[in-house]
Amino acid sequence: MTLQILEHALFSDGKSYDLWWSLLSRMERYSFFHTPRWAELLANTLPDWRPCHLWFRFSDGTEAVLPLFAIHKQFGTSKLESLPWGTYGGLISPDSLSWDHYRQAATEWLSLFRPVCHFLLSPADYARFRPSILADPTVKTQERCTHILPLNRPFEEIWSRRFQPRNRTNIRRAQAQGVRAEWSNSREAVLAMKQLYQRATHRWEGVETIPEQFFDTLVDLPGEEVRIWLAWKDDALLAGNLVFSGKGEAQYFAGASDERFTQFHGSKWLMSEIIRDACERGFSYFNFGGSGGLAGVEQFKRIFGGEAVPYASITWRHPIARWLSR
Repeated sequence: MTLQILEHALFSDGKSYDLWWSLLSRMERYSFFHTPRWAELLANTLPDWRPCHLWFRFSDGTEAVLPLFAIHKQFGTSKLESLPWGTYGGLISPDSLSWDHYRQAATEWLSLFRPVCHFLLSPADYARFRPSILADPTVKTQERCTHILPLNRPFEEIWSRRFQPRNRTNIRRAQAQGVRAEWSNSREAVLAMKQLYQRATHRWEGVETIPEQFFDTLVDLPGEEVRIWLAWKDDALLAGNLVFSGKGEAQYFAGASDERFTQFHGSKWLMSEIIRDACERGFSYFNFGGSGGLAGVEQFKRIFGGEAVPYASITWRHPIARWLSR
């Protein structure tokens, strides 16, 4: 029997986020980026992006949520995005999904005024659907890479077996030099992280950065979901990282360091404490996030034992848009 969409509705038309949270509660693992909290943070940061998050019920009884934003383009058209800044989008469901569910959900919302729909599939989804994706002539696929550290052992064992020896030495040096690592979502911590990130972006070239106002949305958010980690030497801020937590998985999202203080190895000590914290909180995986093809960033993740894992950027186009782009 051909799969069909029986019902679909926009959350902005009265569907409650309680339904979204209910689906998540039945899942064994999900990213923070699959939660309504992330959708709300984006809506508060990107006023030109119109939320159009969708709920679907399919003919096989499956229910799913598709977080989606409409980005205005030329001539009154919009591009549909799920989700920005290298974060995982796609269908969210506790039920077993097929590639047909994805195809139906994506093409249902395409039109001449919404000719493009873009997903970033998580490593787990990409691994499950990769053969179908590569065989599907209606989509354009770009494979990317993240690094993931399994946390299925105590931190002490991860430290001794996964961290590279020189990395462990540098972390011990940071400790010996009095570097402290701590997290806080206070207004003061958010401001410190924001200013550090602002200074660091001035020396980055060709790297996508997040808007400065995004940091202001993080003040006093629950530590179970968001943690701003800072490394200090006396009163000097050495490094900062932003970590988001879902169910079963903690993920690094953004970070920066002060290049004047690299001799204190604050970034390495900070990441070590973040991984320790993720272990103690019972997460199964730590996701270092995409590296944007930067060799130095990839090497930093490897010294902590991060394993390269592919994920994918998937783009659907309306048939007429596909024809025009040939």
